[in-house]
Amino acid sequence: MMMLAMQRVPSSASTNAAHRAHHTGHSSRRLVSAAIGALALALAALVLFGAVAAGAPDSAAAADAAAALDRAISAANAVSRSFLSSGSSSSSSAASPPNPDGSIVHLTDKSFPTLTASAPWLVMFHAPWCGHCKHLSPVVEEFSKTVKGKLNVGKVNCDAEVQTAKKFGIRGYPTLKYVQDPFPSVDFKGQRSVEGLTQFTKTFLRPPFKVVRASEIPSIVERNDASAFFVYDHETTSNEDLRSFAAVAASLRADLPVYVTPDPESFTFFKLDRSKSPAVVVAKDAGTEVLAYHGAALTDLASPSSQLDLRSWIVDNKHALVPMLDAHNLGEVMSNDNVIAVAVLDASASSSSSSSSSEGVRDDVAVALPVLRQAAKAWNQRWAADTAASAASKRNPVRFAWLDAADKLEYVTRVYGIKREDLPRIVIAQPKEELFYDVGVDGKLLAFDVERLLAGVDAVLRGKLSGKSVHGYFGGLFVKFNRYMTPFVVRIPQN
Repeated sequence: MMMLAMQRVPSSASTNAAHRAHHTGHSSRRLVSAAIGALALALAALVLFGAVAAGAPDSAAAADAAAALDRAISAANAVSRSFLSSGSSSSSSAASPPNPDGSIVHLTDKSFPTLTASAPWLVMFHAPWCGHCKHLSPVVEEFSKTVKGKLNVGKVNCDAEVQTAKKFGIRGYPTLKYVQDPFPSVDFKGQRSVEGLTQFTKTFLRPPFKVVRASEIPSIVERNDASAFFVYDHETTSNEDLRSFAAVAASLRADLPVYVTPDPESFTFFKLDRSKSPAVVVAKDAGTEVLAYHGAALTDLASPSSQLDLRSWIVDNKHALVPMLDAHNLGEVMSNDNVIAVAVLDASASSSSSSSSSEGVRDDVAVALPVLRQAAKAWNQRWAADTAASAASKRNPVRFAWLDAADKLEYVTRVYGIKREDLPRIVIAQPKEELFYDVGVDGKLLAFDVERLLAGVDAVLRGKLSGKSVHGYFGGLFVKFNRYMTPFVVRIPQN
């Protein structure tokens, strides 16, 4: 019986041994798990450290590139400021400020080339016996005081300084010109007062260019009919080249806005090869047309002939396909014998708030302008094809433009009889004949439709449409009567 009791109830020693063996197994498994966990953490740390180490050079390089761009932009702005303070000289050498005494300098055939070579001038060409010149002289003298330290002011006695007068083609007195050698001079045509001269020269006293980053370029090309850009690699283009370009940019201040950009991303935006830096770009028609120049003029920008060549290229390519008419170009565009398709729009109106005033006329500027550009391209292509087929060299008689009625509502109402509630509208103008056409060959108002608009233009050229006078009905009758009677007018000499 004892034997049975011993078999059924194990001894305490045996039980303790079993418990120790079981505990030892659990401890081993925990140690293995802990070791595996530590190894995983170590591997994760190594991976993370490697990623950070790999990313560190990229981050440092990006920071260095950003800092270099900031320095390049600061340097370009300094060039622009120094260009103005040195009298707009393209030279990097120190120069005295223009007009230091606020007085007029009398220029001679001998002194004129030397004094005007390094800085721009406002020059009054006069004759001692001219009464209008005597009346204007005090105005010019007073104006000279207002631009002390900013702009040189001079006078040329054309009776004595014959060669200078001949060089500038002076035919009447007084004549005022803005002179910036070696670029073309600009005639003053405003009111002959201190205020008028101030307004005229205000344009020429602005910085020659604005420095921009690549991120600013899309909005610039979108809002301008045409704009010019000097795109350069700041690591390879010197400040001397930038100063030389500043002279070119200064001569264009009355023509179009000019920008410079040392931002490497600008090459990407304009699809340029950075290895061919620098480049000059003209962007037109909201960026739909981009022209790039890599010519020889950029290899020797300090040369006056290179500066003239570069300026000529920019001027030749600045004309937008569909320019906006403003105070600067309205007279030029509307004072010749062209036929001009003019879109009258309200640039302040949004597509969600405006409504169509006639069948087929769309009122959103964002829609109307592309249609007008399509019409202009289509017409130019047809004209080029017809001219090539006829083997004749003929000037294209048709231009396309648009007018912001928000700024010139009184003008469009007086000339075309268009009121704000009629917008948007399109008319075909014949400035020389003082006529306009607002109805097409189908008897309906001209529409923002390419084919219907071109049919109207063609009909005007062929004399198939009846125009309206810009002077109104009765004014038009008077103009016709006056033209008819002019050949019969006998002028009686005055005693």
